[in-house]
Amino acid sequence: MSGVIVSPTTPVQADAMPVSKLALDAKTGHVYQEENASTVRPIASISKLFTVYFALQKIHQGKLKLTDTVTAPANIASLSQDSRLANVPLQAGKKYSVRDLLYTSLIHSANSSVLLLAQKMFGSQEKAVKQINHQAHVWHLKHYQLVNVTGLNNDLIGDLRVPGTPEDAENKMSAKDVATVARKTLSYYGDQLLSIASEPRVNFDLSGSFPTENRMLPTQPDHFNDTPVDGLKTGSSEGAGNCFVGTAKKHHHRVITVVLGADYANKDQVFQITHQLFTSSFQKITQ
Repeated sequence: MSGVIVSPTTPVQADAMPVSKLALDAKTGHVYQEENASTVRPIASISKLFTVYFALQKIHQGKLKLTDTVTAPANIASLSQDSRLANVPLQAGKKYSVRDLLYTSLIHSANSSVLLLAQKMFGSQEKAVKQINHQAHVWHLKHYQLVNVTGLNNDLIGDLRVPGTPEDAENKMSAKDVATVARKTLSYYGDQLLSIASEPRVNFDLSGSFPTENRMLPTQPDHFNDTPVDGLKTGSSEGAGNCFVGTAKKHHHRVITVVLGADYANKDQVFQITHQLFTSSFQKITQ
């Protein structure tokens, strides 16, 4: 792998490290606030932004259509039934559209969807992870470990683990590098990205409607009226804690925030910290 850090043999609990925080201007990159933003730590499902980026890129290039389909293999369909994980149910041998997989990956953080979407684009999980690592290098990310497309610990994905990656490895980055991924994706495909990320629910196949994981969107439990959040991606695990890369536009400025390692037992805390970052940033913009 091209990442430059090594996963410890014993997972580090999120509460063993102080929370990482970062707020910056999406256009200029000007940093409004940062704390522990260079600390490399698990990022959980924020990892899915890479696959979302590639899907939007291929759609823009005409190499992929939202109406294209891919057949779910048995191993991904089986993982989709794991009740411990964020998922939508897939059936082995059934075809699913790129649109459904893209939307459920970003809105509901469905692990089965992002695995199948990556399979469609790259042919294998190994090739997908190789491409993600290459993109991290192209974007000059500083310190990262990227071992799968989901952000799950490798021990949860069974035979979908990329050969040669440790059984207990998980994706890790710093808040600064997460912000770079978000900023790059927004700069290239912002309209398409936000039109999906701002949706409160997503309908999938015949399985019904699945809610967003972004609790800061309008109508959601952690929405703040003074903060017009319209994206972007959550992540959550015992090792990562609660994580969120958010974005909002106000006073003609779009701000990106990153919070990594918030309290895993408190779903609200990561969004409360994010609100503080937005409030401070927009105050500085208007001064």
